[in-house]
Amino acid sequence: WTITTDAGEVITRRMTISVARELDSRLEALDHAIAALERDSLERSTARAALRTCRSLTRSRAPETDLPGARLLREAEAAVACAAQGDRYYGSDRPGEFWLRVPADGRSVACRVLVPRSDPAEPPPLVIALHGAGGSENLFFDGEGGLVPQACASRGWLLVAPRSTPVGTPDLPTLLDAIATRYAFDAKRVYLIGHSMGAMQAIANARRAPTRFAAVAALGGGGRIEAGDAISGVAFQVTVGSLDFARGPARALALALERNEADVEFVEVPDVGHVLVLQDALPRVFAWLDAPSKR
Repeated sequence: WTITTDAGEVITRRMTISVARELDSRLEALDHAIAALERDSLERSTARAALRTCRSLTRSRAPETDLPGARLLREAEAAVACAAQGDRYYGSDRPGEFWLRVPADGRSVACRVLVPRSDPAEPPPLVIALHGAGGSENLFFDGEGGLVPQACASRGWLLVAPRSTPVGTPDLPTLLDAIATRYAFDAKRVYLIGHSMGAMQAIANARRAPTRFAAVAALGGGGRIEAGDAISGVAFQVTVGSLDFARGPARALALALERNEADVEFVEVPDVGHVLVLQDALPRVFAWLDAPSKR
């Protein structure tokens, strides 16, 4: 589809049309195959979520983003077949982009991941992207011009975007441990990027487990820092727009980090509000992460 004005074409986008043969029988067979698996796994929980998604699509319920329904069905079938044989379908040896349900501490976390082709002898850095309130695991992939997945793909970095809620703080160390059972990454180069609510969640996790994260980019949001927090080994970049309602909390966060003698860089983007700051901030974030001090 294309949007045009009197001045000409403004934007063109492609939409996915998924076609699956013998859909009803395949969905029923997948349901039975999932139920027959003896234990829970990444394959089982992901296949179960894909089954729900495909059934929702057959009921003409529009998803929040352009989901490849037929591909999700094929992958679920293949993943369950592997699990039935005691094998793994998902891992570093299968690069690409996936919608996963990662079992972690008794529950499953919806994550969208970008897996690079990598050398096992040189595991890549890991970027965890945390969305704001009202967003999902799809936000950084399908929104903001796709800047985050493009930057990670060009560098060969592993990208994990988990779904979170405004209730509580996601336990990223536990999620990291679960991801590490399938995907190789450099544990000394784990980077957090969070926007708005995600910025606060990133700061909370850095306080909780500072040795697990090398750098945190807090965009359009603040976070609580207490005197004596052991965060001196983590680098921080705090970015906010001058028109952002979170400008005050973001500045307060930067000052609190400075008082704790943390490595912090504060950037205020002029004439920009809460959401559009991402277009300016994300390229700067990855240039900052490329610096030798983050490696």
